[in-house]
Amino acid sequence: MENKVSSSFAINFTFTSWHILDWLFNEKLNYDNLKYNREDFKIYRNDFLEKCKYLSIVQDISNGSKHAKISFYTPSVKSTKLEYGVYEEGVFEGDKLEVILEDGTRHDFEDIVKKIMSFWNDYFSNN
Repeated sequence: MENKVSSSFAINFTFTSWHILDWLFNEKLNYDNLKYNREDFKIYRNDFLEKCKYLSIVQDISNGSKHAKISFYTPSVKSTKLEYGVYEEGVFEGDKLEVILEDGTRHDFEDIVKKIMSFWNDYFSNN
């Protein structure tokens, strides 16, 4: 059976799913013939973060992988971890990537992907 856990996939997914906001905001500016304003972008971004709490996780992973330290906001992600599965006779539990938040909450990265994919699918279906 193929192991679907990939840190390369995870990083690519976080970059792509987070930076969709940049593309949407840029399209809004072009459509409304406006100039870029950092404060307007913050309001726009925060509106999406309220609609989908999982976007803050990919924001943290995306920014954390680009910068040595996140200093322009307080991240919610404390750490990430690769949990190796069990591969024994009669038992198969695949590897998983786990995200640990500052409050101690743990999330399986595959579940985060599903939630964000569902959010963006709904968003683009309705807008």
